[in-house]
Order: sequence, then C-alpha cells, then structure tokens
Amino acid sequence: MEHALSLFVRSIFADNMIFAYFLGMCSYLAVSKNVKTSAGLGVAVTFVLVVTLPVNYLLQTLVLEPLHLEYLSFILFIAVIAAIVQLVEMVVEKYSPSLYASLGIFLPLIAVNCAIMGGSLFMQQRIGLPPACSTRSCTRSVRVSDGSSLSSASQVFVRKWSITMFRSHYKV
Repeated sequence: MEHALSLFVRSIFADNMIFAYFLGMCSYLAVSKNVKTSAGLGVAVTFVLVVTLPVNYLLQTLVLEPLHLEYLSFILFIAVIAAIVQLVEMVVEKYSPSLYASLGIFLPLIAVNCAIMGGSLFMQQRIGLPPACSTRSCTRSVRVSDGSSLSSASQVFVRKWSITMFRSHYKV
C-alpha cells in the first residue's frame, strides 16, 4: 500500500510529464483557457494512456522481445496510440459534440502528443515486471495522466487569476 501511495505522489508531482519532462506542452498551453476544455482533454489523454501503456507493454514483452524486433517498438507504439486516439475522437464526436468542437485540432493531435509516446517509452524503460503484472503500468498511466490533468487545470486557474489581476490593476 505504501508503494502504491509513493507511486501516486511521485507520478503526479515528481514525474509529471508536463512540469518534470516538459512533454505535451503544446496542447497543455492551448487548451488551458477553459476548465471544461482542459478537463475534457485530460480525460481523453487519461483514457489513451490507460489503454495504450499496458497494450504497448504487452506487445513489447510478448511480441517484440521474443522475436528480437525491439527496433520496431517506436512504429508499433505509434500505431497503437493512433488507433486508440481515432477511437476516442469518434466517441467524443458522437457523444459530446460541444467538447469535440471546443477541442478542435488538439483532440486528433493526441496521437502525436509527445507525452503519450513518452509515457510508453518511460514504461518500456522503467517497468521490469513479467507480462502478467501489467497492473503497475495501468496504475502509472492513470497517475501520470492525472498529473497532466491537474497541471492543465492549475494553468487555467493561474491564467484566469493573472488576467483578473492585470485588469484590476490597469483598469482595462
């Protein structure tokens, strides 16, 4: 339990993709104007990470390593990420057209978001568990994406506060 708590705190604060590694900054800055949009992208990124990290981990350990095809990991990771992002885009477009419209181009750009690819590559380097124990990769993906979502939400509040302070100080 203590290890899970440590992983939770470390993934949100210390191993945060945005603040610690500066990955995913483009979409982070673009959608941090509105809480709804920021939360929507955070949920989409969370879903993509939660699905792709264990799948990429299993493909890495069960397919690529036994066949000595580790050099194909980038291509395989990108293909899995792109497929899941297409699925997310179709679901969001069907069930939440307003969120789909507010996210605009940034929803399909999750496929090339360096934070998603970075999550898969970090998982590839850091998790040395047998394939049956992919729960750690699921936990890490949820925590890393939670950290990114919290970062984006905090940026919304900082942006709103600074605009309010600027307008009150300069009477704009």
